[in-house]
Amino acid sequence: TLLGDRSISKLMKFTFYIFEASRLTFHEKKLFATFILLWAFLFVAMFSIPLNLIPGNDLQFQMSIFKTKDYILLAVLSFLSSLVIAIQINIFRNNFNSSQNIAHATLGGVGVFSGIFSSIFASATCAMCLGALFSFLGFGTVFFFVQNRWYILVGAMLLLLISLYLASRRLVMGCQECMAQERH
Repeated sequence: TLLGDRSISKLMKFTFYIFEASRLTFHEKKLFATFILLWAFLFVAMFSIPLNLIPGNDLQFQMSIFKTKDYILLAVLSFLSSLVIAIQINIFRNNFNSSQNIAHATLGGVGVFSGIFSSIFASATCAMCLGALFSFLGFGTVFFFVQNRWYILVGAMLLLLISLYLASRRLVMGCQECMAQERH
């Protein structure tokens, strides 16, 4: 086959973990509501970053330069980020409720940070946003980011998907490290 049986099997496992973790998370109405609120908040936050950071920018101008693909991209990125955060909240609640070590429960913070970090770098589609967000790094760095923004966007999406996969696997399978420590 084109992808190979092994690749298809890995892809199926990847999607299984994500769908199963989503089902487990959305089963609780409060977590589903949290996810919806986070999705809306992150969408508005990602849209408004350039509004607040670029001098002279206003809502009307921002809406005029955003195309349909930009809105779709913001919706997808905010959706994935919100999903990672909702799953991490579920993991934290499960670990905290089962009286496991608080250090293991807070390991999920790495996933949340990864989601937020990926979302910030996802603003790479907008050259003006890059200049405003990373101007403290100097002109050369901003120029590099602008020249390579699509690679940065792909990298941010990959980070977000890896974060989503790892969080989903941890929710579905449990923490393998925690289980190994409990055996000793």
